[in-house]
Amino acid sequence: MRLCYHAPMDLMVNFSDAAGELVRAGEIEVDFFKTPDWEWIAAPASELRPVRVHFGVRIGAIGAWTYDRQAVRRWLERTGTRFVNVHLSPQGMEMWNFDARWCDPGSVERATARLHRDIEIYTDTFGPAGVIVENVPFWNDKPEDELMCKPGALPEVIHETVMSHGCGLLLDFAHARITAAGLGMDPREYIQRLPVHRLRECHVSGVAEVNGRLCDHVAMQPDDWDLLAWGLEHIRAGRWSTPDALTFEYGGLGKTFAPRSRRDVLREQVPRLREMLT
Repeated sequence: MRLCYHAPMDLMVNFSDAAGELVRAGEIEVDFFKTPDWEWIAAPASELRPVRVHFGVRIGAIGAWTYDRQAVRRWLERTGTRFVNVHLSPQGMEMWNFDARWCDPGSVERATARLHRDIEIYTDTFGPAGVIVENVPFWNDKPEDELMCKPGALPEVIHETVMSHGCGLLLDFAHARITAAGLGMDPREYIQRLPVHRLRECHVSGVAEVNGRLCDHVAMQPDDWDLLAWGLEHIRAGRWSTPDALTFEYGGLGKTFAPRSRRDVLREQVPRLREMLT
């Protein structure tokens, strides 16, 4: 099926040695490489394709206050990255010393107040239209293993945060699948309750069980393709806003991501994603 959008969507892919070699050889085609704000990754990636930077800002944690916003501004100017992404990730043990799974009204209120206070740092600095909020995975397992407290995963909290501050949504389909499983929801229902009319960017990757826990940043599986096709149909039909780009978050550099950077996966799945966006 050929999908038609109100505006074109760029295809971005996580930079890895494998992705770089395939682009250099003309075996895959991407519009941008996605990299963190780390010179050792951004510099080699930019030699092959323009780079768009994904920042590590965690709203609801001390790091939201200490992140170098002047450095962020320099990266924006250098690369043309349009948005400053922030991860909605209130840290229960760090801020309030309570079980990350607590979701009583008082805990939700405290977490939401913290999110509002933190995100204002970024909307004041970069403007509401320059900030996008990413949904973060929540597993709902042992509290000592869980960094993010449950209120930050609730779709109504994400919706309120985005709408109250006039920023955009970065919808991560894989994160939504993981969080929906943790909350006992259908992933489509979970996504529909997010502010998809303010969608500015999408991330997609596979979800699979690794060492007994759902994990993202792996190869796409049938359920992942189906969920993405469902989302793209909503965009095509105008029920959601059209994002600027879709990022395939497969692969990367370093000990964790290098094993998930297989050339055969990129060679097969990147063109399939390109076709879906055509």
